[in-house]
Amino acid sequence: MPDFKHRTIKLTPKRNGDETWSCAYRIIDISSTGWRFPKGHSYGSFGSREQAATAALEETKRIVDIYPGKTRLHPPEQY
Repeated sequence: MPDFKHRTIKLTPKRNGDETWSCAYRIIDISSTGWRFPKGHSYGSFGSREQAATAALEETKRIVDIYPGKTRLHPPEQY
């Protein structure tokens, strides 16, 4: 599992029925109030497992960058 700015990111790529790939992600974070697990998935369909995982990792990095405080890690509604 990759780490980014003291958060662990769990990626779960999967092959779709049309032979494309997507990737679910979960950001594992701890705050003063407990554990948080924001989650989502890569947007779009990708030709390979690696492309889907890379897209999901980039998405999680954007979320962490938008919400840098450990107690403020809540992705916006569109994520």
